[in-house]
Amino acid sequence: MSCMLNSFEELQKAFMKAAPVIAKEENGQTLRFYMRCLIEMEDFVNEMWEDRKGRKNMSKNNSKSLSSMRQKLRKYLKDF
Repeated sequence: MSCMLNSFEELQKAFMKAAPVIAKEENGQTLRFYMRCLIEMEDFVNEMWEDRKGRKNMSKNNSKSLSSMRQKLRKYLKDF
């Protein structure tokens, strides 16, 4: 989970860095593959969150990463 959190943060930074180019080339429209990636990530996080038994069996680090990933993803998706 912590690896996924790091990947999400890197993806977010890369998208923000590329935002001016995307705004110019795509007329400000968010790329389909990026949205698809975010939606798949949200589905995975929600599925993991609903599995209470699996969450309890996670290590403390993974459980904490899942919570933080869920919060960051929900906050980030509000903009789209």
